[in-house]
Amino acid sequence: MGDLLTSAAILGAKQKLTMAEVWAALTCRAAAALNKTDRGILKAGMNADFIVFKANDYREILYNQGQLKPTMHLRSNNVPFTI
Repeated sequence: MGDLLTSAAILGAKQKLTMAEVWAALTCRAAAALNKTDRGILKAGMNADFIVFKANDYREILYNQGQLKPTMHLRSNNVPFTI
């Protein structure tokens, strides 16, 4: 995910996208583009894999352009594990 975050952060900066637009591109818009109607948003009944970063502010994740690595990955219907 770090390489994808780096690319997304650089593209977002170059295209003058907001943080919300970059995160949407990585989540709900990506799921929609792949016609995955059961994922892409955090909502009851949806499949959700997500990652946790050790950051004081969510903006640090994209600002650091891939240097900040996930500390935990939680997979849908599975026990969380630390990376």
